[in-house]
Amino acid sequence: MTVYSSIRRPLVAIVLCYGLGTWIGRSFPLPLSGWITLAGLMGIAIACRRFLEHGVPRDRVVRYSLWAAVLVAGWGATSIRQQHGNDMPVACGAPVLIRGTVSDDPISMPGRRHDHVTWRFSLHAEEVRGTDQRLKNCDVDVPMTWYSHERIMRPRYGDRLQAVGKMMSSWRGRHSPGFMMSAGWSDVTVLSRAHGNPLIAMCYRARQDAAERLTIGVSERREHIAVMTALLLGYRHKISRDVRDHFTRTGTLHILAISGLHVGIIALLLSLLLRCCRLSRVYWVILLAPLLIGYTLATGARASAVRACIMALVYFSAPLLGRRWDSLSGLSFSALLILVFRPLQLFDIGFIYSFIVVLGLILICPVFDRWLSPLWRPDPMRAGPLSLARVSAQWCARKLCSLVSVSSAAWLTSVPLTLYFFGRLSPAALFGNLLVVPLAFLIVLSGCLSLVLGACLTALSVPFNLVASWFTALLLGVTRVMSGLPFGSIEVRDFPLACVLLWYALIALWLLVRRRALSGAGRFALLGVGSIDAIRRERVEQQYEDREARR
Repeated sequence: MTVYSSIRRPLVAIVLCYGLGTWIGRSFPLPLSGWITLAGLMGIAIACRRFLEHGVPRDRVVRYSLWAAVLVAGWGATSIRQQHGNDMPVACGAPVLIRGTVSDDPISMPGRRHDHVTWRFSLHAEEVRGTDQRLKNCDVDVPMTWYSHERIMRPRYGDRLQAVGKMMSSWRGRHSPGFMMSAGWSDVTVLSRAHGNPLIAMCYRARQDAAERLTIGVSERREHIAVMTALLLGYRHKISRDVRDHFTRTGTLHILAISGLHVGIIALLLSLLLRCCRLSRVYWVILLAPLLIGYTLATGARASAVRACIMALVYFSAPLLGRRWDSLSGLSFSALLILVFRPLQLFDIGFIYSFIVVLGLILICPVFDRWLSPLWRPDPMRAGPLSLARVSAQWCARKLCSLVSVSSAAWLTSVPLTLYFFGRLSPAALFGNLLVVPLAFLIVLSGCLSLVLGACLTALSVPFNLVASWFTALLLGVTRVMSGLPFGSIEVRDFPLACVLLWYALIALWLLVRRRALSGAGRFALLGVGSIDAIRRERVEQQYEDREARR
């Protein structure tokens, strides 16, 4: 018996070990991590040999050795990353000079005066000079705010800049302080251009063209355009404070950030298009991969979007490789891939939110679906075909129950994180997502049709932009009404970390106890009935439920 046959999901254990090693490397970095990693691997090899000599099963020795090697690899990689100076070596409030390259798509906002503009972008710092006038090498992305004049040339991705300003603290969450740099219009100098990746630069140009195309025919509806561009392209800087507050109080602010929801909608629309073209599903990944990767890069490549993109590519590549899709393995593979290239993402709020909520959806949604399935499952004792109205009603009930289960599972797993990081409890989110998510899907669908058909003929963008604007007006109306509900959003000052861990421990215990209880009840029923028909009926029902859950 090999290791892979004795472990049902080896990637889950591997990513847990690598994540634990990353946490140890961040908390207890060690010098000369490369030599330590090599020594650890040699020690593991020696331990394997000793275990085999004492009669320990080979598959167990290999399994534990693999986990230990992965943990040590994560520890060493994070320690090396720490030694190369990933943290900003200048205190907040101190003047600083930074030379670096613009690493994302700069966005502009109106300045304090009519002829001023405020640019916000991320600067990949290469050299930093603080108050001690010593040049320090650095490898970190610094959020930057540049108060510029509209006559000055705009910054672009790949520009190498020299900026003089002050490091300021920025609020990213109660337990996740951040920093940013603020500079005046005469404090930034463009040293040279076109230092970025040509593929990413092309994606950013396509993103800017798409934002202009979404304004055709609805240019006077600025509030709607701001929400539409945020939903499709990730441009959130034009959303007013009032609209943002409505989404915050209703717990639906997540739809304005490019995440797994948006990547999933894009993947669904592309798959429907390929299905209409009658292309074999085996080769879908060849066409979907460049489109999904380009969309993820163009919208900023956030952790949630990267996670969704990797999971979608793994899902669509399974038929090509002749493998079956497994949600937990796909989630683990995406987490491992992100942590290998960027280990410190483990401590990012977006990374934590994305993976914990998706893990909750994978584990809890099947339970809620099984509870709600009697509401839409057809009657097995009914004779004759069903009418069209009844079939339509069952389809609508099935989709509504699926939406309820997804919203409930997401709310149940995200509540402790929202309380801990942002100090807010939003009971309205449990019901708000039932209306907001379908409307967001319709807006994204209309916007995609506008972009695709408008690229062929500009006039075709107008009707779809109008439809997207109407759905956006309905979306804003729903959020305004729900934000005014009493006790829809409650502020909590301090929510300890121990309560967060206890919350997830209770969920895990509930899932474990329920699984064992169902197994015990199933064995008792089979022993009591002792019928082959009962066994077959149970298997058929389980296959039917699994098929509907995958759909």
